[in-house]
Amino acid sequence: TMSQFSGSTRRFRVRFGLGQVGGLSIELIQPMSGRTIHQEFLKHARGGIHHLGFYTLDLKATRRKLDNRGYKVLMEGRIDGVAEFAYYEAHDLHCIVEPLKLSSQLPAFLARHASIYPKI
Repeated sequence: TMSQFSGSTRRFRVRFGLGQVGGLSIELIQPMSGRTIHQEFLKHARGGIHHLGFYTLDLKATRRKLDNRGYKVLMEGRIDGVAEFAYYEAHDLHCIVEPLKLSSQLPAFLARHASIYPKI
């Protein structure tokens, strides 16, 4: 993954699990290497909900709207041409929001990279 995050490494690895219930996606994220916004959250908190994400067809236009609301960009990046995202501090909502644009190639990408967690 390529990203920009204040003080982060440019490349990082995360392990994530994805679940879909109707129109709701639940994403579990585990930082694996590099410094990320997720790692910082876990370092300063006990866990819980890190951000609320939403899908958009036009990431640039969505980001302009969030910038115009005065939201601060915390991290932005792309995943191998199949996803683009940004994390914003939404001060009036008291949370982090993530606009996310997905490619139609995402399911094939996930299938190629999927693996089963090792048994503990």
